[in-house]
This record gives sequence, structure tokens and C-alpha cells, in this order.
Amino acid sequence: MMNRKEPDHEGYNKALRREAINTLNQDNILKQERQAKIYNLKKQYNIPPKQIATRDEVLELLTHVLETGDNAKTTIETIAKKNNKDEQWIKDISESRDKDILDDCLKELDDEDNEELSLIGRMKKHGTYSKREIKSKKLGVALNKVRKQRQLYLTIESLKQEIIVLKEALKVRSILTDWKPEAIRLRKEGLSYGKIEKRLGVPRSTLSSYLSNIKTLI
Repeated sequence: MMNRKEPDHEGYNKALRREAINTLNQDNILKQERQAKIYNLKKQYNIPPKQIATRDEVLELLTHVLETGDNAKTTIETIAKKNNKDEQWIKDISESRDKDILDDCLKELDDEDNEELSLIGRMKKHGTYSKREIKSKKLGVALNKVRKQRQLYLTIESLKQEIIVLKEALKVRSILTDWKPEAIRLRKEGLSYGKIEKRLGVPRSTLSSYLSNIKTLI
């Protein structure tokens, strides 16, 4: 009988990695060649290069979104009108991508020395801000990401304020209402102190004074 060779998994995996690297290198070469051809064609037919947002423009766009909550389309069109930019600028800027400029502008808007004055600082404090998610996108998408994170932060803040108002209302309600008869009835039906407290919004100390001599049905 012929001796069967043992599977060489290590050798196989190394060969797969080499093949993946070769494929990646070939893809990069093809991409570079394609970009060079496109560049030459644009030069041949006098097609102007795409416009890229300057640092000041990116800062202005981000500031507008944070202040107004406008989406990317409205923001870019507003800033374009303000600065006398044409339609091509609007299109090119939305599709542009520059992580370094975006990162630099986000840092400037994030006032770490005074989070109370910085919207981004407050967003970060509440866990609704992700710079990584923003700066990895095209500018138009990045602006919408900022807007979405801003909306989430404001929603959370609004809910927190509603909770504060409700808690105050419950305090007033518990002070102005005599809950003792209802508390006694519920206790006699077998409800625990915790359930009665949640249902009536009465502090545990007050319930204790109401129910100290009450026996349950259970």
C-alpha cells in the first residue's frame, strides 16, 4: 500500500496568506493604474479636479450642524449660498474625504477644558459621541453622523428633564394626597412594601409609618 502523506495545514495556510497578499498587491496596482488613466483622461479633456473642502469650510459645516441640527444636504447648500459656491462645489464637497482635516476640526470643537460650553464635550460625556464613526466617512455622511449623534444626545437630555419633572410631581402628589387608606388596602391584599412604593410613589419611610401594625392576607 502507498503511504498517505499527512495533511500539511501549516504549509497550506502560509500559501493562502501569500496568495492573499499577491491578490491585494495586484488589486492595488490595478487601482493605481485606473486612477492614473482617469487623471490623464481628465487632463486630456480639460476636466477640472474635484474640489476638496478646506479646514475652515469643514469647521463651518460642522459648526452649522451642531448649532442647527440640519442634515448634510441643507448644511452644505446653506454654507455654499453664504460663500457664493457653485453646484459643482456642493457635489464635490459632499463626496470629499479628508480624515486629518475632519479630525482636527472635531478636536477644535471639543473643548476639553470646559465640557459645559462644548456640545461635543457634553455628547461625549453622555456616551452619544463617536469620533471614529464620523471621521471614517465622506464629508456628507460624516455631517449626518454628527447630526444623528446630536439628536440622540438631545433626546436623552429631554428624557432626563422629563424624569426630573415627574419625580417632583410625584413628591408633590405624595405630600398633598393621603395615601394611607390605599396603602393599607394594598398591604392587606398581600402586596410588598416595594410594590406599594412603586404604585403610589410614596417614600418607604412614609409607608412604614402607615403600615407598621397592618397584617397581610398571606
